[in-house]
Amino acid sequence: MLANKNTDINEALCVYKELTTDEAFRIQAWDRQLYLWSLSEQLNIAKEEGEAKGIQIGGKDKAIEIARNLLNSGLEIEFISNNTGLSIEQINALK
Repeated sequence: MLANKNTDINEALCVYKELTTDEAFRIQAWDRQLYLWSLSEQLNIAKEEGEAKGIQIGGKDKAIEIARNLLNSGLEIEFISNNTGLSIEQINALK
């Protein structure tokens, strides 16, 4: 009903009908949509991996900083290792 009252809507509807009856166009549009979904998924995976690596790197750097502070406070190396996740060798290397 709107198409009968509004020429712009009617023109758009005619173009839509023409395009959707063209099988080659539908296949091309579907392929493009699949590509966009795939690209979006790849970007999401890369973002998640990057965030995970950033947390690991940042986490280790923070653990080293905390270990240095605990060493300077005179705490035992074993206690520092248990609470930072760093190995005793890594803590000894910070001395």
